Amino acid sequence: MVYKPTRRFFIVFAVGSFLAIVVLSVFFREASVETLIKNETRSNVLLTRIFADSIWPKYANFLKAAHKLPREELKSHNLIKKISEDVAEKMARLNVVKVKIYDLEGLTVFSTEPKQVGADKSNNHGFQRAKKGEIASEITFRNEMYAFENIIVDRNIISSYLPIRRDEQSDIEAVFELYSDVTDLVNRLDSNRNQIVMLISLVLMSLSTLFYLTVKRADAIIRANQQRHELDKATIYYHTYCDALTQLPNRVSFQEQLLSIADRSQNSQQKFAVMCLNLDHFKLINNSLGHSAGDMLMQVIAKRLKDGVRELDNVFRVGGDEFIVLLEDLNYADGLIGIARRFISEIAEPITIHGRDIEMTCSIGIDVFTPGIDHPDVTVRNADAAMRRVKELGGQQYAFYNESMNIKALERLDFEVHLKRALSQNEYQLYYQPRLSSDDEQIVGAEALLRWAHPSRGIISPQEFIPYLENNGLIVPVGEWVLRTACEQAVFWHKLGYNIRVSVNISAKQFRSERFVNMVKSILVQTSLPPQNLELELTESLLVENTHMAINIMNALKEIGVWLSIDDFGTGYSSFSYLKQFPVDVLKIDRSFIIDVANNKKDAAITHAITTLAHSLNLGVVAEGVENIEQQKFLRSCGYHELQGFLFSKPLPAPQFEKLLVEKQYSYLKAVHQ
Repeated sequence: MVYKPTRRFFIVFAVGSFLAIVVLSVFFREASVETLIKNETRSNVLLTRIFADSIWPKYANFLKAAHKLPREELKSHNLIKKISEDVAEKMARLNVVKVKIYDLEGLTVFSTEPKQVGADKSNNHGFQRAKKGEIASEITFRNEMYAFENIIVDRNIISSYLPIRRDEQSDIEAVFELYSDVTDLVNRLDSNRNQIVMLISLVLMSLSTLFYLTVKRADAIIRANQQRHELDKATIYYHTYCDALTQLPNRVSFQEQLLSIADRSQNSQQKFAVMCLNLDHFKLINNSLGHSAGDMLMQVIAKRLKDGVRELDNVFRVGGDEFIVLLEDLNYADGLIGIARRFISEIAEPITIHGRDIEMTCSIGIDVFTPGIDHPDVTVRNADAAMRRVKELGGQQYAFYNESMNIKALERLDFEVHLKRALSQNEYQLYYQPRLSSDDEQIVGAEALLRWAHPSRGIISPQEFIPYLENNGLIVPVGEWVLRTACEQAVFWHKLGYNIRVSVNISAKQFRSERFVNMVKSILVQTSLPPQNLELELTESLLVENTHMAINIMNALKEIGVWLSIDDFGTGYSSFSYLKQFPVDVLKIDRSFIIDVANNKKDAAITHAITTLAHSLNLGVVAEGVENIEQQKFLRSCGYHELQGFLFSKPLPAPQFEKLLVEKQYSYLKAVHQ
């Protein structure tokens, strides 16, 4: 929740400031009035003393006996008029507006307002206090008091009740009440108060503005921090739960969703399905067209998968070319089959990448989770096992899991464990297949082929274990072992008098390794094999993935003096135009063009065209997979330099290859002497 203090602060501060101003105004007025009353009371005491000293002695006897006269008679008495004249004379020089005299019974025996003469004020609080010897004062503000003769209307008056004595030791003889006009003083006090209140208001307003701006700035900083925090949270969530390339949920999200769906399934006793989907031969696209093309292809596939399911279903990208789909509330027999077929069909639709139409296929494995019986992780493993079984059978199909697949998965795990130990246990072997000159059928070279002598299964062909070496990174150290062993073997044959060239297949990971060129140079130096007796076989897809880098590496290898050949030429995604850039020595034609070359005109035309191209570029050309005489005759007629295949020999261990060398040499010498 975003914090919003500015408006709240402003309201609270404004209300607080207003209340403070009101309280200060009231307090100031009360304090001022209290001070005013004290000061005026002291002044009235002095005035009363003046009146008492000048008037009371002259009229004391009359005023003391005034209660005996009727009120009307008292009002019109000549002495009352005389007292009024004397009082008026003194009031003219003072700030006194009215004077009253009370006897000790509370009777108004004199007042400058004649109509008040004779009034009973015995219950008046001020009179009672003065009768006891105290001085009492009170202020009456304008319009709060009515005077009979309207002489004090619209004035601020302080009235003081004071006891009258002849002297300080005498008894109280009467009570004087003086009304002093303090209008000017009150006005000045109010003006001063208003100025002070205005000043305080301005200060508070300035502080309010300053605080408001400060809090507003703080509010903006807090909001910015909170927004940044929310953005950071969203970014972290995105990178944690989403695949950046396809925008699909990733493996972390899949694990959470799997547990959530499993819980719902347990509660509702409804099944759900896990569908594992893997693209067939996707690495070939990456290797041939580059990773950018692979990324574009992956984005299109992801969209097709997302569009192919319902809103309640979930599609996840959990690996490079691996997807998992979680499906709920289906008629499982028909519904799952329909979705799987739709995926296979939609993925098979051509995808245009860099102006080229790419056709992809996929393998799908399916397993159904049964609540109360299955575990969700087991269901996922089962679906994955079913998918891998489909890939083994050629892909572009779907399959449901069964127990035999689980057994096969355990066997594969055991297979991988043994494979990781094979190099340290010296279980790898090299077999050699001869390459013969097409002119005289003499052995001029040997291709080194890796075999694995499994402890219990015996010799295993590379097609079965090389993909595992590629996937787990073992291909680099194993490839180095192959290269070193082949060079050592070639040196041994040279010492026996057989000057043949040994060829070694190089994997993409080996080739792109930073130490590859130095490794080749080091092995040649350590084994003392002449560089021209080593041929490195490279695939087209390896070379075209990063042409600039490949050319630099090949030039460095050519400086060492080794031979370079392109293996399986014609099967990759490259064009013939690359040949003029690559510093290669030999083209090896893939056996797929050789199999039916004697009967298929298209294969014959392609094979002949490649030979012509190689001759024009001054390249050697080798045909592999030669199995019969007809193929041999055709290839010889086309001008192939070297032939390789079962017609001459299958791959052999080094001792048997040496026997073949002897036999071929003996046959050749015998034929020459004849």
